[in-house]
Amino acid sequence: MEAKEVKKNIIRLANTEQSFRRKIFKTGYTCTEADIEILRKLDKESTDYMVKVVADFGLPTIPLVGEKASLFAWLLVQHSADLEFQKKYLDLMKKAKPKEVSPKNIAYLEDRILMYAGKPQIYGTQVVRNKSSGEWEPYILTSREKVNGLRKSVGLDTLEDYIKSFE
Repeated sequence: MEAKEVKKNIIRLANTEQSFRRKIFKTGYTCTEADIEILRKLDKESTDYMVKVVADFGLPTIPLVGEKASLFAWLLVQHSADLEFQKKYLDLMKKAKPKEVSPKNIAYLEDRILMYAGKPQIYGTQVVRNKSSGEWEPYILTSREKVNGLRKSVGLDTLEDYIKSFE
């Protein structure tokens, strides 16, 4: 596997899945069963490719594939249904040298994994709709008092500004 090929394929897969997700979000975050099936298929294809990339090529870091493809690689993993692969990818990201991966992406993936495991998140990157009010709110946090400091440490906006972006 060559970096140029990996970069091209990651960007292609991410553009395809993002285009479909944008279409769904335009309709107010509502999905039909057919939409969900398409998303599952896209995410499975992306996950299978990313598993192969990591096994054959390694972590697609910024120096190897560029900032855009490295971001898109993380995005494909973020949307994966394979929790064990997400954990493996997060471990690789955490072991990367500074500036090889985005600290923001590490925070998002770590929170996603914690949420999937039913545990409180650290950075408040995962949001859910409040069943009573219908408003967006962070999934359970380890510390509401420390969250904005933790977010700042990885280059994220305040939790309050982030929540507003969903409205």
